[in-house]
Amino acid sequence: MTITRSVKLITALIAAGCLAGTQASAATVDFTFWNASGDSVVLDNGLEVTLETERVQRFGTGVRDLVGQEGVFTFSFSQSITDFTINLGRVRNDETVFNFNIAPSSVTGDLVSEGAPISLVSTDDLGDFNTGSIVWSNIATNVLSFTFGNVTTPNNSAIALLSFDGVIAQSAIPVPAGVVLFPAGLAAFAAFKRKQKAS
Repeated sequence: MTITRSVKLITALIAAGCLAGTQASAATVDFTFWNASGDSVVLDNGLEVTLETERVQRFGTGVRDLVGQEGVFTFSFSQSITDFTINLGRVRNDETVFNFNIAPSSVTGDLVSEGAPISLVSTDDLGDFNTGSIVWSNIATNVLSFTFGNVTTPNNSAIALLSFDGVIAQSAIPVPAGVVLFPAGLAAFAAFKRKQKAS
């Protein structure tokens, strides 16, 4: 093995450690995979997402809280994630999303953030057809949970969770692995040179 090939090998090992920090999923995933609490789906980046629910029912290709009851959604991920987005529909201006285990980073569309802990309500008086997204970014977690409901009229609520996307999983080989791989590569190179001198 030439020195040039050895250097290329070491460079490749370093790159493997330094560039494998995150794995993004390009897919937008609806809830056709969900039939009961505990059902899961594997994304295009290999991440498994499990949805545990309480008082939730199917709604087309989405899911929603049972009418008049607070629905609890818990997403569990097979690896720690840094980013996640859920897309909502059928939101009235008296319906909210609350009890977040991790506060969202932002909201979009017809949703606004109010109070602490964050509640989400429609900004427009469009009846039952408001839409928007709840976004988490720069987090580090294996679990996200929240509750759907109607604070002012508890017996009259049903928000649709239509899909999720923007999932970025932390790699099984974290960025600092480059620090470990570089000395290992140097040690292998030194051992090779010693062997080469001995023969």
